[in-house]
Amino acid sequence: MGQSLGCVSPTPDAAPVAGCRTWQELGRQVRKGERAIKIYVPYQRKEFDPATGDEGWRVTGFGIGNEFDVRSTNGDPLPEAPTLTEPDDSNDVAAAPNKRLGWWGIGEGLRMESKLIASHARGYWNPTFRQVVNRRDEAIDEDGTSLRMTDPLSVMKTKTLARKLAHYVAGRTGSTGRDDAEVVAESAAFVTLNHFELETATYSFGYVAG
Repeated sequence: MGQSLGCVSPTPDAAPVAGCRTWQELGRQVRKGERAIKIYVPYQRKEFDPATGDEGWRVTGFGIGNEFDVRSTNGDPLPEAPTLTEPDDSNDVAAAPNKRLGWWGIGEGLRMESKLIASHARGYWNPTFRQVVNRRDEAIDEDGTSLRMTDPLSVMKTKTLARKLAHYVAGRTGSTGRDDAEVVAESAAFVTLNHFELETATYSFGYVAG
């Protein structure tokens, strides 16, 4: 944290915000006389875990830090937010993890469904009915006929399944703020598909940033 230049109550519409040092790393400088937004910051201490043999950080308390709205700074333009580009990998690539995720959900006692959805949603998690729904897409034959028995599979569909299951694992019941819940679920889906060597960064990074 940089040295405080003053203090105001947290500003609801302040975005993005950062400390003095972070702004300097981004090529920007807080203007003299600007007032800070006060936030709680964790104090951490590195400790040895005898159970695992690893070192890790433990939060030992909280203090007050200073953040500044970008409008309180001058300097280089901020990096552009990542764009959303849906992965379009082949069906075969996504089939194995899709099946494993589906069977895992069934093993957890969840209602795993694939069906047509009237909205543009790719799927949803219904905590009341312990239901995970993935959007069912109809393939179209060369003559324009809908092939109802066909549900084209893609990496994006598998990622959506992973994201909905992540809502279940994280215990989302509707009381969690949507932004927080979506960041957790999308991040979990990205890590899961990355484990299976499926690349979704072009979508996940932009989604989380938004």
